[in-house]
Amino acid sequence: MKSPLKILLNLALVLPGVLSGCATTDAPAKLQTTKPWEETTIKLIVPGSSGPTRTTSKSENLNAKSVQYGSRFPLAAVFDPHTRTSYIVSGGQTFYISDSSGMIACFLFGGKLGCRKDYFKMSKSGGNLDLLISRFISEFDEQKLASQEDKNLFGVSLSVAAPFGFFTAQSLGGSQPGTPSIKAIDLTDGLLRLDLVSEGGKFAGSFWIDLKARKVIKSIIDGQEMDLHTDKTWPVPVKVK
Repeated sequence: MKSPLKILLNLALVLPGVLSGCATTDAPAKLQTTKPWEETTIKLIVPGSSGPTRTTSKSENLNAKSVQYGSRFPLAAVFDPHTRTSYIVSGGQTFYISDSSGMIACFLFGGKLGCRKDYFKMSKSGGNLDLLISRFISEFDEQKLASQEDKNLFGVSLSVAAPFGFFTAQSLGGSQPGTPSIKAIDLTDGLLRLDLVSEGGKFAGSFWIDLKARKVIKSIIDGQEMDLHTDKTWPVPVKVK
C-alpha cells in the first residue's frame, strides 16, 4: 500500500497533465504526444564544497527540451555540463540537482519536499538532446515509466521541523495546507538548504536536508534554531544553556 506522502506527491506531479485534458483510461503501449519537444530551461543547483578547494553553490539555468507524454508524464531532456551527462527527468519542477549518481527533480508541495530521480541518462551523448530523446523513446513506453514511479519518487517532510502554521494556508494555522516561497537554495557537502517564507509572510525559516537520509537535520525559524528531538507535537526553539 502506498504511503499518504507518496500519494500526495504523485498527485502533485500528475495533476497538471490531468487538468490539461490528457487523462485517459487506458495507457497506450507506446509513448504518445500531440506536440513536439519544445525548447525550455530548467534551474540546476550546482553543488559547493567547504573542503580545501572551497567552492560556492550556485544556480544555473540550463537549456532543455520538454514534452507531455500520455496523461501522467511531463518530461524534460537536459544536458548537465558539470557531470557531462544527459538526462530525461520529470519536467516543470521547481529546481534540479545532480551528481555522479544522477539528476533529481525537486518541488515543494505543502510541508513536503518531493524528489524524483531521473528516468534515463546517457554519459556519451555529447550534449545531443535529439540523440538522448531518440534512445529514450526506443527503450521506454508509458508502462515502463509508470513502473518506475514508486522507486524514483521520495519525499522529505519539512513540517516536522517548523512550528504549526508555517505550512498552512496564509500561515493561519487552519486545516488547509500552504506552500511557502523559496527565497534561496544552497547545496554544500551534500546538504541541501532551503530558505523559505510561509504563505502570508508570517514565518521565515531555513531547513537543512540530508537527501541521503531523507530528513531535515536542522532548522532555524525566525532566527531561532528548532529542537528536532523534542517529544512535543511541534518543534520548539532550542533552550539556551
